[in-house]
Amino acid sequence: MLHIVFIVLQRYVTVQFKLNLLGYEQTDLDYQLGVVGDKIKKLKELINNSKNIVIIPHTSPDGDAIGSCLALFNILKVINKPSNIISPNKAPEFLNWTPGFDNIIHYDIDKEKCKKILSNSDLIFTLDFNDLNRIGELKEFVIKSNSQTVMIDHHQNPKDYADLVFSNSKIGSTCELLYEIFVSIGFESMINKDISSCLYLGMMTDTGSFQYSSCLLYTSDAADDSLRVDLGGRRI
Repeated sequence: MLHIVFIVLQRYVTVQFKLNLLGYEQTDLDYQLGVVGDKIKKLKELINNSKNIVIIPHTSPDGDAIGSCLALFNILKVINKPSNIISPNKAPEFLNWTPGFDNIIHYDIDKEKCKKILSNSDLIFTLDFNDLNRIGELKEFVIKSNSQTVMIDHHQNPKDYADLVFSNSKIGSTCELLYEIFVSIGFESMINKDISSCLYLGMMTDTGSFQYSSCLLYTSDAADDSLRVDLGGRRI
């Protein structure tokens, strides 16, 4: 059986080394990753104070969108913060192996249920997009919601709709940025097999299997300063 080991090199080793190669200074690390102390503190407060969290990917979600949404869904589950994932339309069936996939609610299938969930929400995460036009009819209900909104995305030219923004187009995937947020917020020890599988999916999808120049995280056979998560032979 194929045995996959996912190794994330620690930020002040591999990522710092990569940024130095690109000509960035050590003090630029957090800025370049889009992870700033004040934002992390605010995010932690929002999560701690929320009771009804909604997570939304873009229309026709790809591996990075599904991976990031389910990684967040699963880590919130670990800290006993229930959440709902509302996708504008049905996610591709070939991603149905992703841990938590069956929990995704599809707006195009059950509009009334989704509207009710959004109307009762107090915190909305929009993942892997930066323009509400990317979610079709859901845009109207996100705007009408009284929820705080958090954008986590790696695309260029983000629109000004979110209360808290984590955006960096220099990063290869939303899952990679989300991993950095998990580390910064203190969730690193909670990253289990399911969460790692989700993060790995997004990184693989949007970095051309770790080939693009924007890729800051790597898989490797061994590393002294690394987080090793056995994915249990799952094929990604």
